[in-house]
Amino acid sequence: MTSREGAPGASGPSTIAERSLSDLASNPGLPLPARTRIVKELVDDLGGLPRRLVAEGRSPDEAGRRAAEVVLPAGPALQELEELARPRYHRLLAGFEARRVRAAERAALAVATLLMLGLAGGTLLRTGLLTAPSPYLWPVLGVGTTTLATILAKAFKLWIKGAHHRPRRGLRGIAVLAALTLGLGCAGALLDLVSLAGTLETTPTEGAELLTAWLVREAALVSTAIIFALSGALGWLALHAWITWVEQAHAEALDLTPSPTMESK
Repeated sequence: MTSREGAPGASGPSTIAERSLSDLASNPGLPLPARTRIVKELVDDLGGLPRRLVAEGRSPDEAGRRAAEVVLPAGPALQELEELARPRYHRLLAGFEARRVRAAERAALAVATLLMLGLAGGTLLRTGLLTAPSPYLWPVLGVGTTTLATILAKAFKLWIKGAHHRPRRGLRGIAVLAALTLGLGCAGALLDLVSLAGTLETTPTEGAELLTAWLVREAALVSTAIIFALSGALGWLALHAWITWVEQAHAEALDLTPSPTMESK
């Protein structure tokens, strides 16, 4: 992210205020939406207070400097502002050791992953599609469940913990996992078809029975891959749209446009 810069060597009230706002806008201690809201409020205050001070007879430079001193938080005021803007999740767990909180989060994610895997397997079992499954169904279930777990972890980090440092980090991995899930399903169906062709050469009399079994097996494989891949794509889309929205709102608050480096993270 780049901010508006004054002339080289400038240190007037306007430049000082812009640098202070830029520092506040990039403060990792504040969630991104909170930074946007605070910066908007401060910009409004910085626009109105100097005019009132000038109307009272102060010089423009003095009015700008005084407004920056009054409006822009620093020191204890900034720490108090960070505390107020902290997500409720952090405030509720403030009394617990950080190491134990991280361990509990990982354990909860592992349990959620196992539950999703069990739900998918149970659904296939109830429909009778695990009586003679394709050997490629298990990799699809594993990668698909990993995709959903990655989405869950990213959503928890963004929307519950309010950790917005490099918010786009991990999005590409979700897209890759979703594509890999679909690719495994399609490749597995093709490999099973090759195997079926070899079997039919040796036992052509059982062709109808073998073909029916192959269709049922591959239907389970490909449909499972499609469901997981589509869920991953929808999760990626929701996260990407939300991040884009908050980044654009944040950039507009500073009268900036997102830089290429922001988009690539």
